[in-house]
Amino acid sequence: MKLSKSSQILILMSLFYLSFLSNNSEDKIKKRVHIPKDKLKIINPLLKNLKTAISNGNAEKATLISKEITNTLGLFAGVPSDSPTYFSPIERYPPSSKSVLKLWLDLEKKLKNEYLWNSTPRGNPANMRTGLRGTGRPIIAYAILYRINGNRRYYEHVKKGANYLLKLQNKNGLFPFPDLRNKHKLFGTMIKKLLKQKPEALKNGWIVDDVNGDMQYDNGICGVAMIEAYNVTKDNVYLKSAGKASEWALKRPISLNWNYNAFSVWLLAKYAKASGENKYLISAIKKLKLGILPGQMKNGRWFDPHNAKLVYHGIIVRAMLEVYKNIENDNIFKKELRHSISIAIDNASNEIKNNGASSISTSTEMLSEALYYLGENENWEEALNININASLHIRNNNKAPNVGLYLANYIKYLKQ
Repeated sequence: MKLSKSSQILILMSLFYLSFLSNNSEDKIKKRVHIPKDKLKIINPLLKNLKTAISNGNAEKATLISKEITNTLGLFAGVPSDSPTYFSPIERYPPSSKSVLKLWLDLEKKLKNEYLWNSTPRGNPANMRTGLRGTGRPIIAYAILYRINGNRRYYEHVKKGANYLLKLQNKNGLFPFPDLRNKHKLFGTMIKKLLKQKPEALKNGWIVDDVNGDMQYDNGICGVAMIEAYNVTKDNVYLKSAGKASEWALKRPISLNWNYNAFSVWLLAKYAKASGENKYLISAIKKLKLGILPGQMKNGRWFDPHNAKLVYHGIIVRAMLEVYKNIENDNIFKKELRHSISIAIDNASNEIKNNGASSISTSTEMLSEALYYLGENENWEEALNININASLHIRNNNKAPNVGLYLANYIKYLKQ
């Protein structure tokens, strides 16, 4: 299968213009380097072969090609494309639950005006500054907290957010993305590139289609939010909405960007559990085997520099955990998947323990969920403590990393 020139350029930009991490974990100075041209000549056709293997549903061949790419990359394999920023001091002790709850109350006050159902109540995409993930994430957080303490205010937030999303969901099940050109540097650039290739993807101020699979991001978050809304309210209208989003995700081709696929895997596995329809779990496992696992290296990281970033690493592992907890114990794939999850979390935990907190939003969710569902692990607990302690500094240090709405997952873990 031949990739379009623009797709090749996008993949190569993601893969080969990256920051080289020093072998010394204490050295925070990173240097940007370029992959030698002789390596590029080898890897470019391998990427085409990888796309073909994935399109043909051949997970074994996709894994072999990924290993060949990894070997060709050598020291550059699994190195993030952007130099991580780590927070110090590294504080490894368990944070007090009182401080954590105070942090949540502070975050809630700060974030509530940013929720789209408050900031853009009419749902006009021209007035938005972020995607619908800006509604999906708070729904998920409030649903988690409502199940912990039964706070009626959290219940109402879930309802408001879910009803807001219902109005904006497309008939084909997709939760679309607002046209953020000239409003958001990253998203604006992505949309401009998309519209050059597919101008019909823009309708009434919304992006309703993609080329590289990036629509799976917000659709996955919003679909999961609707499942959480159903779990809280037991209103079938939300489950039906999640089903439509899952049908859209089920039909999406596998992307070469592993974390895009992870959003659909996460949604499909969750919907399989909520609906009791096993075909969605089967689809989630297939997408996992084709669109996530081939890119994982022996050390637990993903070989390409985009998904080597800790923020995307956490997103990918979250999807793997969702599949794992929904597979029957006698399924032979479950043991293999647990190993892949464990080495991924070990890798991330070692980075945090050696260097400090970084990208703590999704890594906190990953660590909290893993400890909640897989059981105690001292290394993971230490890394999680470092994350939360770093975020507790946000009141006195504006450079401290913000765990944001992902703190709800940690509170759930604390209540275990």
